[in-house]
Amino acid sequence: HDYLLRNFKLFQLESTYEIRGDVEDAVSRLKPWSADDGQVLFGGWARMALPITSFSIVEVAKPNIGEKQPSRVRADVSVTLSVKDAIKNEWENLRRHDVCFLVTVRPPTAASSNSFSYSQDFINQAGLVYVRGCEVEGMLDENGRIIEEGPEPKPALKGESRSYRVLLDPNQYHQDMERASSGGEDTYETFNIIMRRKP
Repeated sequence: HDYLLRNFKLFQLESTYEIRGDVEDAVSRLKPWSADDGQVLFGGWARMALPITSFSIVEVAKPNIGEKQPSRVRADVSVTLSVKDAIKNEWENLRRHDVCFLVTVRPPTAASSNSFSYSQDFINQAGLVYVRGCEVEGMLDENGRIIEEGPEPKPALKGESRSYRVLLDPNQYHQDMERASSGGEDTYETFNIIMRRKP
């Protein structure tokens, strides 16, 4: 039991370290910077991350009996796929159960969009505030319905705007809402980057 538990802990630490590396890589490639009006702009681009154009919680299901956290939390994330066709296909081929990360960055106004110094603390340089995991439920069609995966080809969507329905972690959502209700900010109104990882 002790051996298995230590292996599991080691696996968790390794996974967390890999995720942290991916977040740092994606955010540094996007080169976020703060405009004078406080808006966050991006001076670069990343294959594995996109700026979020809109994010909204669409369902918070009632808690199961004896629990405090909701039984399910779903949200819609919209992005603009103004990228090469190959990368666009990668984003459009996100499948059900794929894991993505929602990131909030608020770069300090003094920071330029040029580069990050690896000798200094990355979180403060990039203004990294929140990272939350989510699970893809599917891409939405023009009517806002999930495109089901089946033998027939996916419908071709017009334009570059795409929306995804994602499942959030109900336990984390409950903690965030508790903090927001006691005077903290609502984490779910701040996300400005969605990041995916190699499957």
